[in-house]
Amino acid sequence: MSRADRHGTDDATAGRAIVEVLTRYAHELPGLLRSATADEPDAVHQARILVRRARSVLGAGKRCFEAGAADGVRDLLEGLGDELGAVRDLEVRIRHAEEHVGVGADETVVDRLIVSERARYRAAHERLTIAVDAAGPVHDALRAFVDAPPMSARGERAAADGLAAVLRHELRRVRRAERRAVGDLESLHRLRRTARRLRYVAEAFTESPVPVFGDESGVAELAEAAKAVQDTLGDHRDAVLFALQVRDAQEAARASDEPTGEYGRIAADAFAAAHSQLEGLSAGLAELWAVAGSGRSAPSGSPG
Repeated sequence: MSRADRHGTDDATAGRAIVEVLTRYAHELPGLLRSATADEPDAVHQARILVRRARSVLGAGKRCFEAGAADGVRDLLEGLGDELGAVRDLEVRIRHAEEHVGVGADETVVDRLIVSERARYRAAHERLTIAVDAAGPVHDALRAFVDAPPMSARGERAAADGLAAVLRHELRRVRRAERRAVGDLESLHRLRRTARRLRYVAEAFTESPVPVFGDESGVAELAEAAKAVQDTLGDHRDAVLFALQVRDAQEAARASDEPTGEYGRIAADAFAAAHSQLEGLSAGLAELWAVAGSGRSAPSGSPG
């Protein structure tokens, strides 16, 4: 990478760049959580994304800090992320149900796929509110980490060099997950998580407050390609999980001697949508590796 592709001061280090990103996240998190507990539109989703971004940067950059230092903060964030995820997953399921359940559907179908899910959403949101109220240790741990970061020797490397090494490591994680993906839901989910982490790390260092990699580096394009893979796999997973939920509801309806015909149609439509999403995966991965190996991307060399 040329000096023209770098931003910031010449003495910026990889560890300090990571800390600046985490400082921004620590500042934004309380407000997003307040919006989430107030049930503002898309607030749970945005809070969940921020928690995932923080965990991704901590996980990818953990070698820039003393052994185990980042893991403790990541673990605390994980618990908060789980509560946000429970609410967000219900939001997605309700949206799918509202899209698939047709006008004039049997009342029992509406009750099982929409009304009951809304009740679960309210209960999950109440649990989230309790978790946010008790999240003081999460905020304290994140602030303590950024206020006195326990740097390692890797963290003292020049920002561009050190973070390019981090991105190469993330690319290798995606490659391993791709090789191990066999078409089942869990292995595809692991691939999605690695692509998501690559995306969040790449975005963290091409955007404010620490745009280490400039436009000519290709890292922003790497983030876009990783996002495309993440989105494809995420849409596929959401559709499959909804279809499986519909099948479970169908069995419960059958046991209660309720009409079951509509469930089969809804599940078939959802499975078809999932299959359609997965058709774009190969092209998305090919684009990711093309960007990674283009010579414009900061992490030079094959991800292996």
